[in-house]
Amino acid sequence: MIYNKAQVFFYQGKFNEVLALLQTIEYEDATYNLGAKTMLFATYFEMQEWEALHALAESFKVFIHRRKNIIPEGRRNSYLNLIKYTIKLYKLSSYESGKLQKLLDEIESSEQEIASANWIKEKIDQKLKRNETREKRVGLKSE
Repeated sequence: MIYNKAQVFFYQGKFNEVLALLQTIEYEDATYNLGAKTMLFATYFEMQEWEALHALAESFKVFIHRRKNIIPEGRRNSYLNLIKYTIKLYKLSSYESGKLQKLLDEIESSEQEIASANWIKEKIDQKLKRNETREKRVGLKSE
């Protein structure tokens, strides 16, 4: 119930409510735990809570590695890819449109599973659009 409520808040953009719900619970079920950590990870990104994002990235990796007997290898790798690509995205500015496009291409051409791949692609698109808007505003890009 708490997980579902947090999910609704996430999609409504009510990130403080998501944090309030997810920071207080620890799921015994690995699937819910992975989902909750993924949502918390995305929430920190959305809120630009970079220190919390990095701390969770490290503890999330440890969580995944410690449960290698419970979580199948493909799923483990998909969550590790989520962490890897989100941190790569964090490091790129919206001014770096070439690098952002390269990251998007890398994700889209990857043969490996990536948890929340659509969310990551959406975040890359948002950064690319911010750059396009800025370029149009200052007259750098011709129509």
